Amino acid sequence: MDFDLEAELVKARGEVQKRKRARDAAMEEREIRSLETMGSLVSMIAESTGKTIEEVREEINANLDLQGELRNFAKELVAREMRIDGKSLTDIRTQG
Repeated sequence: MDFDLEAELVKARGEVQKRKRARDAAMEEREIRSLETMGSLVSMIAESTGKTIEEVREEINANLDLQGELRNFAKELVAREMRIDGKSLTDIRTQG
C-alpha cells in the first residue's frame, strides 16, 4: 500500500505510470494513423483499377519495390497530416 511508502516514491511511481500511459497512447495513435492512411490508399488503388482490396493487397505483398514506394508515400502523407494537425503546414508546389 502507498501508506507505507515515502511521498517521493509515490510521486515517482505516479510519474512512471503517466509516462507509460503517454507512450501507450502515442503508439495507439500511430497504429490508427497507419490504418487510416494505408487503408485509404489501398481503397483508392482498388477503386481506380477496378480490383478488389484483397487483390491490391496481394499485389503489394508480392512486389518489394511497390512496398517501398508505398511506405515512402505513407511516411510523407503522415508527416503532412501531422504538420496540418500542428497547424505548421506550408505547401509550395511548382510545375515543371
